[in-house]
Amino acid sequence: MDFLEKIHLVTGRAGGFLNGVFQAAKRKIHDFFPDKRHRIYVYGGGGVLVFLIFLMVMLSGNSGRQESPALPERPRASIPAQEIFLPDEPDFVPGVLLERERRLSWSEEDAAQYWQDPLKYGEEQWREKIEAVIDDYMERVP
Repeated sequence: MDFLEKIHLVTGRAGGFLNGVFQAAKRKIHDFFPDKRHRIYVYGGGGVLVFLIFLMVMLSGNSGRQESPALPERPRASIPAQEIFLPDEPDFVPGVLLERERRLSWSEEDAAQYWQDPLKYGEEQWREKIEAVIDDYMERVP
């Protein structure tokens, strides 16, 4: 029997034992409190009691510890903040209006400030860029 089999055997026995204890306690509570409403009170009270015990253990956990001895103080190096932190970036991003309501339709005048005509300086420059990209793709084809 290897180590893992022994662990599974022990945990299986402990789990079975705990399951038997809880089942026996459940049967005794059901026998003593046959009314379902009374059982809810008992389970709720038990849950609150367990929570309070857990809370007391957590809060009193530091009482038995000894404080560790203080470390000797090291001299602090004074480094100016300008050497540690980067300066703020300039404000070049336009502000955002979050409280503006969404428009259902746009007029030509409304959209004019956001529209840039790609053919304003001629179509030839765009045609050359597109053809260069297509030629590049076609060169890669075996």
